[in-house]
Amino acid sequence: MQADYEREKPRVLPWLLGVIAGVFVLQLVMSSPWVGPSVSAAFLRNTVLSIEGIRAGKIWTLLTYPLVHHDLLEIICLLLVLYWLGRELEAVLGARRLLGLFAGALVVGGLCWVGVHWWHGGSLTGAFPGLCGLLVFYACLYPTEPMRLLLAFIIPVSITPRQLVLVLLMVDGFAFVFYECLGGTIGFAYAPSAHLGGMAMGWLCHRLWRGQGGSGTAFTLPHWGRNRSSRAAVPAEIPVRPVSAIGPEDLRAEVDRILDKINAGGFGTLTAAEKRTLDEAKDFLSRR
Repeated sequence: MQADYEREKPRVLPWLLGVIAGVFVLQLVMSSPWVGPSVSAAFLRNTVLSIEGIRAGKIWTLLTYPLVHHDLLEIICLLLVLYWLGRELEAVLGARRLLGLFAGALVVGGLCWVGVHWWHGGSLTGAFPGLCGLLVFYACLYPTEPMRLLLAFIIPVSITPRQLVLVLLMVDGFAFVFYECLGGTIGFAYAPSAHLGGMAMGWLCHRLWRGQGGSGTAFTLPHWGRNRSSRAAVPAEIPVRPVSAIGPEDLRAEVDRILDKINAGGFGTLTAAEKRTLDEAKDFLSRR
């Protein structure tokens, strides 16, 4: 089974990484003395999210501020984490839904920041609110999967996605209550309100994801938000024969069909019955 299956290659993730890296290179070029400070200043005025810009009607900066980064280490960390999370989630959600989740977390994070800073002013850059949304969604899917990180690029640390999200919530919550709400700063560029908004969007998308129980990948309302007729229209799950009752040839054909479906549309397109068939087939073949 493993020899016949090749993991689906990411489609939207390379474009995301390329756009973010390309805009950073463009920033470096425009900040060169050969170009002049006026061009760089005009670029930042029309891309960075700021209270003055929003008041002037620059709504598009809610989508452009994630493309602006001012530090090489920041952009490297961003691209590495985005690659890791995006590679895992695109296989589950698909390209369009991954892009929608990332963009939604960025917009909600930006709106939360604008709401908090409306009277304090300031500016916001960086795509970390989008990463917060992806991380929370990933933690909801795999809360206890072990992760190995290098703290300060030196100390190895083992942590689960759930624990990492809880740590980020405590840090952002502390900074939000004791600094940002009062118009203060921690001493470096940090936007806890934007991070918390991105996290909230990631959690909300997971709650609205029909695949939460393994039945699909569409974003839809939860059962309590649908009317009675729509709930009644949901078909019951089709019973599936146990793998042990299927002949070897039929079992191989069914597994091949499921693997072809994964290769065409991603793991998230499988129904609960098909996922259960794969698990039971693996256990059944390992016992033979």
